[in-house]
Amino acid sequence: MLNRLFMMLAAGAFLQVAAPGVLPLATPPGVASSADFDAWRTDFERRMKLAAHNETAIKQVMDGVAVDERVEKHLVTQAEFTKPLWSYVQDRLSKYSIDKGRASMAQNAALFSAIEARYGAPKEIVAAIWGMESGYGAFTGNIDAPAALATMAMHLDRRAFAERQLEALIAIVERNYATRAQLKGSWSAAMGHTQFIPTTYLERAVDWNGDGKKDFWSTPDDALAS
Repeated sequence: MLNRLFMMLAAGAFLQVAAPGVLPLATPPGVASSADFDAWRTDFERRMKLAAHNETAIKQVMDGVAVDERVEKHLVTQAEFTKPLWSYVQDRLSKYSIDKGRASMAQNAALFSAIEARYGAPKEIVAAIWGMESGYGAFTGNIDAPAALATMAMHLDRRAFAERQLEALIAIVERNYATRAQLKGSWSAAMGHTQFIPTTYLERAVDWNGDGKKDFWSTPDDALAS
């Protein structure tokens, strides 16, 4: 059962990454000059102030942000675009992943059952997403999300997406949903146990355990429920 679900999920992920705003580069990558980056950042911050965002939050998110060369590399080596579909799927269907999925479901049985009861989401699908996105929380990402998005913004075909996500990060800090230090994730700024991009976090995040936070980073509860 989990084996088939992982295959379905991998195929879905392959299709999802081709959504508008997350397209492969139309032109070869190239690290922007310091002058170009600074000009963009100054203009972006100006527009965020005009949009009535809190200046302190803007400063927290944007201060010290620079182009991340790791992100530049991923922009042209993204597995969904560089591997055949079944190779992509099989890489994510190891016996370890499936065994870990079964163990994680057993360890969190009450949580999965409660989520399924409230939302109607099959526990196997929720577990498969968790495994696919972060290896059941084993690795949620170590790249600074603002830097990742600022790097993407240097590519015109990614800029609209990147700026929308950066604005969402400002809103997350502004509303005290997360600290600046927590804003780490994948090269594409997907964060936490279920690797939500910032706009999806704002749209979907819930405080499942009732502790007053929507914490995708420390525990799986809120992330899996969302």
